[in-house]
Amino acid sequence: MSKINGFIGCRLGSTRVKFKNLLLLNNKPLFTYLTNSALATSTIDNLYLNTDSMYIVDIAKEIYKDKLNYYIRPSHLGSSKAKLDDFVYDFMINHPSEITIFFNPCCLFLKNTTIELAIKYFIKNDLDSLCASRVAQTLCFLKNKPINFSFDTGQPRTQDLEAIHCQTCAFFIWKTETFI
Repeated sequence: MSKINGFIGCRLGSTRVKFKNLLLLNNKPLFTYLTNSALATSTIDNLYLNTDSMYIVDIAKEIYKDKLNYYIRPSHLGSSKAKLDDFVYDFMINHPSEITIFFNPCCLFLKNTTIELAIKYFIKNDLDSLCASRVAQTLCFLKNKPINFSFDTGQPRTQDLEAIHCQTCAFFIWKTETFI
């Protein structure tokens, strides 16, 4: 069993932006930016392109040849109604490992060094799960109510605010056995 499997979820059908993973930026499909970063890490034992489309596999094979593994998920897990938990579970059952990492191809500019640091942090702290986030240290609201400040005390300086972590969905890391 591999210690770390990573996969890039790359559906063909997107409802908000049609064929977004195949859109070109500098003459390269969008999914290749994150794929290149993930391939450049030294801690992932097996990296997969997890897709519902042989068309995407054919494009990826032309670019990556055997540097990348390919997994065609069941068609019901390729729809816009498919939930992350469902296609992650499917992948884990079909590709066992100690740790599984999901990468969101919409996060084009995630650096391989960030991926490496996240994996090291996950392992060092013996976590069950970890997700990418960005820190917002600004006035934040939920349902029109302040969540990290109060109107009763006047407008605070942003540097005095409690930081809020906003999940970015760039990646999720799990202990496979715990997730299953």
